[in-house]
Amino acid sequence: MDRVLDHFDLDYNCQEHVRTVVETMMTARRTHCNWMHAYFKKFPSKEAVLLKPHPNITEAQWKELYNLFTSETFMVRGLQKPVA
Repeated sequence: MDRVLDHFDLDYNCQEHVRTVVETMMTARRTHCNWMHAYFKKFPSKEAVLLKPHPNITEAQWKELYNLFTSETFMVRGLQKPVA
């Protein structure tokens, strides 16, 4: 194949196509969340985090991520060992 296809004919009645799209979107979301969390961890305090939102997202989105990253559930989950 000489070129990368930029258009795909997907059959959303085909379970394999649906699974591929869902897995791709889940991977993109995890990657984005990881980038945002890495940016979040660069700040010395929680107050400093709110003063400088990530440049690629809105202030409202940054506040939602702030609430996620500072939630007790998120922090407890981060302390657990990953399943290998």
